Amino acid sequence: GDRFGAWCLAELLGEGGMGQVWRAERADGLYQGEAAIKLLRDDLAGPGLAARFARERALLGRLAHPGIARLLDAGEQDGRAFLVLEHVSGRSLSDHVREQGLNLAARVRLLVEVARAVEHAHAQLIVHRDLKPTNVMVDETGQTKLLDFGIAGLLDDSGQQADRQVTLGWGRRLSP
Repeated sequence: GDRFGAWCLAELLGEGGMGQVWRAERADGLYQGEAAIKLLRDDLAGPGLAARFARERALLGRLAHPGIARLLDAGEQDGRAFLVLEHVSGRSLSDHVREQGLNLAARVRLLVEVARAVEHAHAQLIVHRDLKPTNVMVDETGQTKLLDFGIAGLLDDSGQQADRQVTLGWGRRLSP
């Protein structure tokens, strides 16, 4: 029931190293809508995590691809940063493959879709750094969506990591 901007938290979808992701509903009466809200963890709040969260916001703002969950809005409320993201209703990649009993050719088609999303990120000099089946959702239409750029890295024009200081301290702690 907590409200962040025009959105009201409805259901906890998941928790990770940086925070929580909630399904949220539009609450200002302008239109009906659904989104995913990513909140920083209160117990880890500090300049390092805040810088990483700001980095994620900036990186997501550069990405516009049908295979990547879009950033819709961002803000801070009562000292708590949040991201408003496209809500992807569906299953993780591995759950989808298992439940649908997909053959090898169908699995490869899904991976090609994911690779196209990763290619788009790379063209923006963004390296996801946490590619795994739980960070790929498959929606009701069978479209894959890449999620969670929380530990993504930014490269400079020569291909070297441009944000090493921001990502160095947290990268290994946030994902196996």
